[in-house]
Amino acid sequence: MESPNLEDLHLNQAQLNEELARRLFKGNLCLDWVVTLAFYSALHYINYKESLPDNHEDTLKWISVEIGDFIYHRYRYLFDKSRHARYRPQMAERYRKKSDETASNSLRKLKEIRCYLGVSTNSS
Repeated sequence: MESPNLEDLHLNQAQLNEELARRLFKGNLCLDWVVTLAFYSALHYINYKESLPDNHEDTLKWISVEIGDFIYHRYRYLFDKSRHARYRPQMAERYRKKSDETASNSLRKLKEIRCYLGVSTNSS
């Protein structure tokens, strides 16, 4: 049996992350993790289309130069919010509240990135 290529692995990971993020959001569960999953899903969708650098700072620069502002600003939002969710407990606490729009904004920005890249998924 032939193993999947790297691009297919990135696509599969992106779709799994997005599906879990949407399920958590729908159930109003772990909304801070919705933000983090949205970021990593975007990372894998972009990596599915382009070979990205190995670290986040170089990836941000590369996206800005090679893909452009539309993706960069959305990706940067997801990058920043996911870091806050992971490393700033007070922000994670805020994101967990349904009244905070960070999780829904993150899913919207993820979808905009995915659509801009021309990638479809089963859950959209």
